[in-house]
Amino acid sequence: MLVKALLLAMICLQLNTQAMANEPLRFVANTAWGMPFARFEGERLTGGVMFDLGMALGAATGRPVSFVSLPRKRIERAVLAGDVDIRCYTNPTWIDAPKAYRWTEPLFELRDVIVGGVGAKPLRQVSDAAQGSILSAVLGYRYPSLDAHFDSGLFKREDTVDQEKVLLKVGAGRTPYGVSNQAALDWYRLTTPRHGLADWTLTVATSAIHCAIPKTSPWSRGTLIEALNSLKRNGKIDAILRSYK
Repeated sequence: MLVKALLLAMICLQLNTQAMANEPLRFVANTAWGMPFARFEGERLTGGVMFDLGMALGAATGRPVSFVSLPRKRIERAVLAGDVDIRCYTNPTWIDAPKAYRWTEPLFELRDVIVGGVGAKPLRQVSDAAQGSILSAVLGYRYPSLDAHFDSGLFKREDTVDQEKVLLKVGAGRTPYGVSNQAALDWYRLTTPRHGLADWTLTVATSAIHCAIPKTSPWSRGTLIEALNSLKRNGKIDAILRSYK
């Protein structure tokens, strides 16, 4: 009986392993992302740095990738429900429960900068802003380096749905200032000749960007972490980033 039970257990384990090998990696895509990190057609992720990273991860692991597009506020719920396997373009300080994930090493860095419209007062430091200045930001995003300035009323935060809309509002003069990551700002300036943005920027934070595997995922035992760290070390991620400059 014991031998039969062991054989049955081995067969079940092999079947489960084969089933997992055919299951797609569910890569969550935040619908507030913009280029160069994400290009959406409707709600479907079709291009950008995160799309290329997901495809590179699929190639490295030999598994298909399914991109799950969600608004930022629904991502945590999807993680808790076990509906996604991997979350990228994030940092432990940006999410509510970082201990619910296994984290990669830093994959690249991003700078958050304040940018103004061509008619806005240039800022060399945050305190140069007039009290009560309007600052466009992305809905649901956290900006820890600016929290004290929001609390003091130096900046009044005005949210919009994504990074591109922030830059559109600033360039159109609807708000004097906005906060953007430098990569998104560079892409916007490159692809929008009449952008209406000033030449100066003020760096307010530099963040390490990671991928994270929810501990609820069947892939949380190290396979994806190792594959992503390998993509960083062999230069693949840096090559993807360079392709959008």
